[in-house]
Amino acid sequence: MNQYCLDRQELSAFLEKEFKLPIISASPHIDTVIEQWENWEICLHCTATLLSQVLENKQKYGIDVYKILEGIYKFSDSRGLFTIEQIDEKFLDFMFDNIRNPGLEIEDNLIQIKQELNERKY
Repeated sequence: MNQYCLDRQELSAFLEKEFKLPIISASPHIDTVIEQWENWEICLHCTATLLSQVLENKQKYGIDVYKILEGIYKFSDSRGLFTIEQIDEKFLDFMFDNIRNPGLEIEDNLIQIKQELNERKY
């Protein structure tokens, strides 16, 4: 089975479709992704950080995000494989191997990465 990691726009559009929410995001190919997911052709992934950001945005529109979370954790039982992944040690190792600024001390680089995340510069 192929793996597919949703980006912010796709995740937002996915949640809007699956939970029949007001359409805030647009993703031209989310219907195809959902069809492949429901047919067990792909396993959908998202990071916990990205999910929390998308849900926080939905909450600003008065959407009950707790019902969405309950539904998300039931997807794999009834619809298709859906995993929420933490940013773990392997991810941090990859970032430092591939994104690290060798001109900075590790602490300074962590601060820079954190600032960029806060500013949503991914």
